[in-house]
Amino acid sequence: MAVYVSTFISGLQQPVISALKKNVADAQIILSLDGLIVYKTGASKETIKKIRFFNNSFLLVQMFKKLKGAAPIENMIKTVLDTKVIETSLHSLDIKKGTSFRIIFSDKNELVSVNKKWREQLENKISKYKGLHTDRVNPDTEFWFLYRKEQIGFFMFRITKHGSTEKTLHKGELRPELAHLLCFMSEPAQSDIFLDPFCGYGSIPFERSRAFPYNMIFARDIDEEKIKYTKTKFAQTKKNKHNVFVQKVDLFQETKKFENEFIHKIVTDPPWGFYDDIGTGIADFYSEMMEEFYRILAAGGIMVILTARKEEFETCVDRFRNKLNLISKFDILVSGKKAAVYKLAKSGASQG
Repeated sequence: MAVYVSTFISGLQQPVISALKKNVADAQIILSLDGLIVYKTGASKETIKKIRFFNNSFLLVQMFKKLKGAAPIENMIKTVLDTKVIETSLHSLDIKKGTSFRIIFSDKNELVSVNKKWREQLENKISKYKGLHTDRVNPDTEFWFLYRKEQIGFFMFRITKHGSTEKTLHKGELRPELAHLLCFMSEPAQSDIFLDPFCGYGSIPFERSRAFPYNMIFARDIDEEKIKYTKTKFAQTKKNKHNVFVQKVDLFQETKKFENEFIHKIVTDPPWGFYDDIGTGIADFYSEMMEEFYRILAAGGIMVILTARKEEFETCVDRFRNKLNLISKFDILVSGKKAAVYKLAKSGASQG
């Protein structure tokens, strides 16, 4: 069994652990921190690389606990250079001959530089294995020295190559890792009629169709350009696009409203009222939105809502306290803004 280190969106520790155990049956949690998890499993690297809710994953070479002093990364480097950690560990990493690499140093989520002599010694030690060679600009893979505020450090080999999504996503478009966890939290089932009424560029419904079972998916928004983009996105995918209905529809449009209790799951990122003109105050908008959600959601149905307008949304939810059960709330950051994910269930027995 190998030991892996994976990073994820801070604040979503509980759903990530649940999702990991569902995806990797034999996963044994060694350490769980905010935004990072260490676990042992017999699953292959390819299996771990395909997990969609992790930002990045690594094979653990060595973990350092109770690091003290003013230079924790330097202490880790010194230990690695003074011992045979590299020689005894690299053979188990299954790295292809001739692979290029670079070494990254991260101190409390900030990339840092280290003593040039030490870095070169590390590079030379690693290069002796299977003809690996250094490429500090565009390498095939990376080794990481990561130090956390909990005084824990890691020396790791990166197995994923996920880049930053900020440059490839549209403004306001959710990262796929977050969309995946929002869908997971809704407890997906094959019988679900699923709705995202503020789908934007389609991150949430696309992830639901790609990674989870469903009966029907409705992806709706009032922005015509975003709907065109979402339609194209679904048209270009080869996986699970049956019974997906992408529509330019206002949630409150009388002629396009769903029947009472027609929807089983609602997962959405509604307007926050910071950038877009929603035609009314955010409190009134959320109140009308929740009235409609309650009407169309089946008894026992689940909604998962992401918003940065926590005070207004929670005030609105409080009005439904006898009709909706607030199952969980997770505080997270989205594009640097404080936000929260809310999971609610409609009271009453499920209708299937």
